[in-house]
Amino acid sequence: MVSRILRILDKDTVIANVNSYEVEIGDEFIVFDEKESEIIRDPDTKKAIGSLPVPKGMLVISEIYKNFSVLKIKSEIYDPIRSLDYGHQMNMETRFKAAKTLGHVDEMQIEPVKNKSNSPIKIGDKLRKTI
Repeated sequence: MVSRILRILDKDTVIANVNSYEVEIGDEFIVFDEKESEIIRDPDTKKAIGSLPVPKGMLVISEIYKNFSVLKIKSEIYDPIRSLDYGHQMNMETRFKAAKTLGHVDEMQIEPVKNKSNSPIKIGDKLRKTI
């Protein structure tokens, strides 16, 4: 089942169809902009090989009910690129330091990923649990 925003209670609180069997208090979710994504292309063929969803924001479970949960909107933005360390999240500074340890890169080829949609969170938006 796809989790979605069901109701917006106030500027910091939403209800989503995330049930008690799937989550715990404190679990984090990302809200994605379905209309916006970064296309990833093969450098040789220029063929689109996939897309990276652009997040609108990050939510954290504050209350759990049988068929839905209450989530608080966090002020920080989710970074869609994960570290190589078994999926743990890294902030931009840590990720940059880790990339430097992997070897020298051509700085002219650095192409940052868009990490925030300008679209507001809306009823029906999809959620994905973070690792």
